Amino acid sequence: MKARVNALLQQLGAAGVLGIGLLLACAGFWASALKPAQHELAAQRAVVDKYCVTCHNQRLVTAGLKLDDADVANPGAGAEIWEKVVRKLRTGIMPPPNMPQPTMDDRVALLSWLETSLDKAAAAVDSMQSDIDPTINELAAKAQALAERSINYCAHTGERLRQQVDNYTQATTRYVVDQPAKSMLIAFGSGAALATLLILATRGRNN
Repeated sequence: MKARVNALLQQLGAAGVLGIGLLLACAGFWASALKPAQHELAAQRAVVDKYCVTCHNQRLVTAGLKLDDADVANPGAGAEIWEKVVRKLRTGIMPPPNMPQPTMDDRVALLSWLETSLDKAAAAVDSMQSDIDPTINELAAKAQALAERSINYCAHTGERLRQQVDNYTQATTRYVVDQPAKSMLIAFGSGAALATLLILATRGRNN
C-alpha cells in the first residue's frame, strides 16, 4: 500500500500534491464553518421544543400556533407564524409566567435567530419584487396601448359604417326625388313580390 501511495505521489508531482492539500484544507474549512450553523439550528429547535411546543402543538393549537411542525431552519417560509412568536417572546407573553422559562441568553439567541432569518427572507422578497415590477409595468403599458388601439379601431369602424348608411340613405332619397315614377313602380313591384311570397307560404302551410 505504501509503495502504491508513493508511486501515485510521484505521478502527481509537486503541483498535484499541493492541489490535493489545498482541497483538503478547503474541505476542512467549510466543514468547520458549517458546524456552528448546524449546532445553532439544533439549539434553537431544542428551545422551541422545550418551552413552546408544550402548548403550541397540532393537538392543542394554542393561539392558532402549531410549532411542533414549524420549520425553525427556514422561518421565512412560515413568516406569519414566526413573527407571532417573535412578538410574544419580546413582550414576555410566551412562555406564560406560570410555565418554565428559558434563560435570558436562550431567549435572546432565539429572537436573534428568528429576526435575522425573517429579515433575510423579507429582503429576498423585496429584491425579487424590484426585479419583477419593471416587467409588470411594461406588460401593463403594452396591454393598455393594445386596448386603446382596439377602442380606436372600433370607433373608426363604427364611424365608417354610419357614413356608409348615410350615403345609402342620401342616394336613395335623391333617386326617389329624381325618379318618383320609377320609385313607385319599384315599391309596387317589391310589395307585390312580397305579397305573393306570403300567399304561397300560407297556402303551403294549409296544404
